[in-house]
Amino acid sequence: MLKYKKLVNLCQYLLCIVTMLFMLFAFSGINYFSFASPLFYAYDGIFSLGIVKGILENHSIWVNPHLGFPNGYIGYDFPMTESFHVLLIVLLGLIFGHDPIVITNLFYLLSFVLAALTSLWVLRYYKISYPLALAGAVVFTFLPYHFYRSTMHLFLSSYFTIPLWCAVITTIYQNGRIKLHSNNILNILFILLLSYVLSATGIYYTFFGCFFLICVAVIVWSEKRTSAAIISLTIIVLAVCFIILQLAPSILYHAQHGANPLAAVRSSAQTEIYGLRIAHLLLSPEYERISFLANISNRYNQIFVSGLNESIYSHLGLISSCGFILLLLMIFIPRKFPDNTQLKLISKLNLLAVLFATTSGFAVLFSFFVTDMIRSVNRISIFIAFFAIFMVLYLLQCVISKFKIHIIVYWLISIGVLYLAAIDQIDSSSFDNRKNIMPAASDKYFVSDIEQTLPKGSAVFQLPYMDFPEPRIISGTMGTYEPMSLYLYSRDLYWSYGATRGRDVDKWDKTTTALPVKAMLAKLKPAGYSGIVIDTYGYQDKGQSIIHELNHELGKSPLISLDHHYVFYSLGSK
Repeated sequence: MLKYKKLVNLCQYLLCIVTMLFMLFAFSGINYFSFASPLFYAYDGIFSLGIVKGILENHSIWVNPHLGFPNGYIGYDFPMTESFHVLLIVLLGLIFGHDPIVITNLFYLLSFVLAALTSLWVLRYYKISYPLALAGAVVFTFLPYHFYRSTMHLFLSSYFTIPLWCAVITTIYQNGRIKLHSNNILNILFILLLSYVLSATGIYYTFFGCFFLICVAVIVWSEKRTSAAIISLTIIVLAVCFIILQLAPSILYHAQHGANPLAAVRSSAQTEIYGLRIAHLLLSPEYERISFLANISNRYNQIFVSGLNESIYSHLGLISSCGFILLLLMIFIPRKFPDNTQLKLISKLNLLAVLFATTSGFAVLFSFFVTDMIRSVNRISIFIAFFAIFMVLYLLQCVISKFKIHIIVYWLISIGVLYLAAIDQIDSSSFDNRKNIMPAASDKYFVSDIEQTLPKGSAVFQLPYMDFPEPRIISGTMGTYEPMSLYLYSRDLYWSYGATRGRDVDKWDKTTTALPVKAMLAKLKPAGYSGIVIDTYGYQDKGQSIIHELNHELGKSPLISLDHHYVFYSLGSK
């Protein structure tokens, strides 16, 4: 009987994955998808690809000798608590090779699978019937947030820990403890492992999870349930300890080399700018499928265009939006809703999330009085989405149970939810990366030609200057992080871009770039550079002036990329 039950559970999870992948194929334009081409080949998408390549080559997120020549890319000034994601990327690299574009695309697809599995497990843990839990897991997996973030914000797309956070939070509130195994020693080990995973998939999700645990600790303390409050605070302490362990290399580096406040500039004003907006939760920034909703979204976005930033990525979709509104109503008219402990807690946490993260909310005060390093608080929307999905599923289950609806109708309702989620939430072109095939191919061939021109291990200086990380927009049509795109295709070259703002190498790069061409060339050769690359998109005149000067000084014709985006000069003999 036990083996049969396990087999049934396995089949249920396999059905979830198959259903999710089928819907992805049917609704997302994945039939135009090529693993060999990037999904997002601009801005932060290039940075994500560069991070993945660095991890594959160095098995580390901290250092990369091929960027920021001569000292290399040093991530200690811009630390990330993504060690579990690093492990996943290393594992994918061992299985599927070291092409950063292929591995990035695989990681993104894996994020769908993981989100579906964890959300299904938690919804079943919440006693939601399988048909509805399957539908809810797919709805959560296909949140618009997932498609908006894409590979541009690769690690934010991997939000599979949010259901686990919710399970931990509600379990502590209900039971006052966490029991993962009957054996006490194994239970402690599993709790430690869970705490690590929850703290190793991004600082924002960990921060919000701890925020909710603090809220739970206060609630249970007010109810005189001391043990539950202590367990809640214990999980927070464990998460913080694992964060400190992950940040230890950065802490030690700063102790030795000093802090660098210019690397990641933050302010309380940014917390206000990137705050959560209820309008963005309910209205899609780009909507076409349901005409009357499209008209509302378009009217809003035209009126409030100055307020459009990454907060628009918090859009919930129709199903989660209904759940969000119902959770708010439950606060004010609780007697109209089922008497469920989990639901009552989640409705409170939903309201607290809005009060904390909304524009001009408590997050701004937290930024002002505690730290301004957590600025994009709109990202709490992914927690709100899971709360809302649970609310919708629970109410549907209550209605179905009340009227004793046949199991076939159960499945029909679930299929209806799945279809509504598909037409409402899945971007029909989200996996169509045909537009990036030619730019990527041009860059790849260009780098290959450079490697054939220069000796192995040569260094290339990149113009114009762009600061790093979080670069500022410069003149022309050059996108942020664009200089990192050439590194994606090189094997033996070293690139100047990637030196951290505020450190000596970056200052040298900036000063050298500002020199007249002849003086700049005189500095580059002794510094170890063997070539120069000009990004023509970084100049108002498409680089014609500096190309003319370099032609005159070097007395040779440059190497030009197929799309005329880049121009390369060797600094060797004429």
